[in-house]
Amino acid sequence: MDPKKLSKAELLSEFLKAEAKNTRLSKKLKMTKTELDETRQLYHSLVDLSPEPIILHEEGIITYANNATVKLFALESNDQFIGRHIMELVPPEYKEMIQNKINQDADAYKTEPLTLKAKRWDGAEFYLESLGQSVSTGRGKSVQVIIRDITKQKMTEIELRKVNRSLEALSAINQTLIRAKTEADFIEESCRIICDIGGYLMTWIGYLQNDSPGTVKPVAWKGKEEGYLNIIKVTTDDSPYSKGPIGQAVKNGRTYVVQNLETEWADPLWKETAFKRGYRSIIAFPVKIDKYIIGSIAIYSENENSFDKEETILLERLSDDISFGIKTLRAKEEKEKAEQFLRESEDRYRSLIELSPEAIIVHSEGRIMYANNSTLKYLCAASREELIGQSMADLVPVEYRDEIHSKMKEAKESAPSIDSVQMKFTSPSGAPIYLEAVGAPVRYLGQPAGQVIIRDITARKLYEEELKNSREQLRSLSAHLQEARETERTRVAREIHDELGQYLTGLKMDISMLKDIAEELENGENKKLLFEKIESASELLNTTVHSVRKLSTDLRPAVLDNLGLLAAIEWQAEEFQNRMGIECSCFLTVDELSLPPDHATAVFRIFQESLTNIAKHSQASRVSIELREEDKSYILEIKDNGKGISEEDKNKVNSFGLLGIQERTHLFGGSVVISGNDGKGTTVSVIIPALK
Repeated sequence: MDPKKLSKAELLSEFLKAEAKNTRLSKKLKMTKTELDETRQLYHSLVDLSPEPIILHEEGIITYANNATVKLFALESNDQFIGRHIMELVPPEYKEMIQNKINQDADAYKTEPLTLKAKRWDGAEFYLESLGQSVSTGRGKSVQVIIRDITKQKMTEIELRKVNRSLEALSAINQTLIRAKTEADFIEESCRIICDIGGYLMTWIGYLQNDSPGTVKPVAWKGKEEGYLNIIKVTTDDSPYSKGPIGQAVKNGRTYVVQNLETEWADPLWKETAFKRGYRSIIAFPVKIDKYIIGSIAIYSENENSFDKEETILLERLSDDISFGIKTLRAKEEKEKAEQFLRESEDRYRSLIELSPEAIIVHSEGRIMYANNSTLKYLCAASREELIGQSMADLVPVEYRDEIHSKMKEAKESAPSIDSVQMKFTSPSGAPIYLEAVGAPVRYLGQPAGQVIIRDITARKLYEEELKNSREQLRSLSAHLQEARETERTRVAREIHDELGQYLTGLKMDISMLKDIAEELENGENKKLLFEKIESASELLNTTVHSVRKLSTDLRPAVLDNLGLLAAIEWQAEEFQNRMGIECSCFLTVDELSLPPDHATAVFRIFQESLTNIAKHSQASRVSIELREEDKSYILEIKDNGKGISEEDKNKVNSFGLLGIQERTHLFGGSVVISGNDGKGTTVSVIIPALK
């Protein structure tokens, strides 16, 4: 409509319409602005009250951060965010990745969730998940970032992964134990599993050495070792080398944990060595076999506080499994060695048995189960098959069966083996054959059995008989010589006493008569000279008579023949005391001895020889002689308080006096025991059988 053609009324009407329209538009605009302000206020209220951190940035510059963001990053107010670049909140290791993602999603309306580890302003690390979304503002296009703190969730995931890795490592080690052939392979593979599957930085296993400091020597390791084990030294004594986790674990027999090397460890050199290789926490376990600690397992982590309670329990189980594996493999090795030794022993045993010149028979319930080659020769069998199954009783002569049966019965009741049984056979040529058999219980083919060894002792038996005959002949000869000597001594003593004594007595009487005749002479000088000669001859004659009596007594004391052995012992003791000046005490509690003359003579000569030895060797000052009756025997004991006889003295080759004593005891079927203690004297005990 052309305004020029309108009337004033029409123009006024149009103006009023326009004014009313403008008024309506103004009201509508005002209402819209109010609604917008309310909406913005509501948005900011919702964002500020949101429990999740929300950041708004334009081209990377932060324009807004809510209260939750301030709290999450440990700041005092959101003003500390405004104007900062969003990348300042991102750790260096994530910056390139996030920048690439921002560039990729520059035109995207919404970005995918992103998980990363960040740091608060106080340096503490936490995990977050961020989600970006483009929004329009009055200033243009912005990006709204919503952040969720997922630290607890992430830590739970990490712990779960650690637990899963530990369980997987535990399972892998058990599988390794099944496949492992040697202990070295098992512990090396266990170290690899702990590092590769368990996710730890380094692991090593050490064995306790048998030295004075108790050194723990590394025997297997895996992971980031880098010469670390050549630098450190671990002991279990009280030196500084025992203060580490490994030394403490072995020394005290329990788990030892260092959660933070930085704060928990004081040794600067050791700490520096560990830090260079990235170690931040350590756990050590003792390796035990039964009750004995044989070494340790040490596990190193690159993270602090890696070994919480649950992780420690799982790793202790893993350590126990490794200890069990080592024990099992050692037992297996010992078993294999024992089996090998048993096989070798069986081979040697069979070889020895087959090569043995003695007959060896294994029997069960009286039936032959095995016989070696020599048995075939002893029993004149053509083959083993001929002997297998035969009865053992058929091999034994009838006259020896009762003796063998009795000894087998005694063996079952007391001793595990059967004493030797000697049997005599006659060869087809008539020559005697002597066999000796011994037996013992064995196991054969897993069943109880008996083993009998038979040896040919014919040559030994013939030598023994020959030696026995020779000894009997020598003793008979010795007895004959003793008897002949005593007879000769008696004859000589009697002749000296009777004939020479009579002659000397007659001569003494003649000299006495000469003395009487000389008294009648008148010449004083001749008479005096004659008296002197007669006195000299008389003294010489008295001396000769005394010597003759002594010689006669030494050859054969008359008291022995006239008064008996008891009186002869007392007389000889008194003579010894007077002659040697050694005190002698006699305690003869026997009233009468029932002994033949030759036995009494032998006992007296033993007594004389004992006193002679005391005089020559003992350096004694006192001798005690005792004769008593005990158990149908007489006991003659001669004790002195001298220096004592030694075993060396008793075993001297030229100790003919002791040998003579022993031989004389055989003449009357007795025995002698000669004992002595250094500085406490010697005792000769003669056991004399009494006549029945």
